[in-house]
Amino acid sequence: MTTDATRTAPQSRFITVIAWLTIVGSAIAIMPLGLAALALPLIAATESASLMPTLAALVVACIAQFVTGIGLLQRRNWARIAMIALLVITCVWQGSELLVPGDASALLPNSLSADPAVTDLLDMVHNLMIALSLAIIVGSLWLIYRLVRDDVRAEFGA
Repeated sequence: MTTDATRTAPQSRFITVIAWLTIVGSAIAIMPLGLAALALPLIAATESASLMPTLAALVVACIAQFVTGIGLLQRRNWARIAMIALLVITCVWQGSELLVPGDASALLPNSLSADPAVTDLLDMVHNLMIALSLAIIVGSLWLIYRLVRDDVRAEFGA
């Protein structure tokens, strides 16, 4: 266990900002998940049962992210490793979205999916989602790189 007296590296602003973004982001993300959980009784039982595992996984991810952010603020090495793991999971998830994209047109009624304007809009949204996924992957890889550097590892006593 590392104490303040044994730490030699100064605390960087980078880690502090990442920690606070992680804490605030998870706190904001948990709010709509709570509302979704409250709305489950209003949904048909079969659909509610299929949504439950996804909702539970998202709540667990938000809690893990929140705890990790607090650990980063305290410069705990387990939190640095947990953040790296969360970022790797994010890269895999976004990469799977790129490799096996969902079909949004299947959600639309046939009358709308046949409309050329709607098709063009869906194509534009699909291209934006690809760009967003790539940006998330690149950003996550950059954060992983920063978290494994010697200066950051020294800050965490690793």
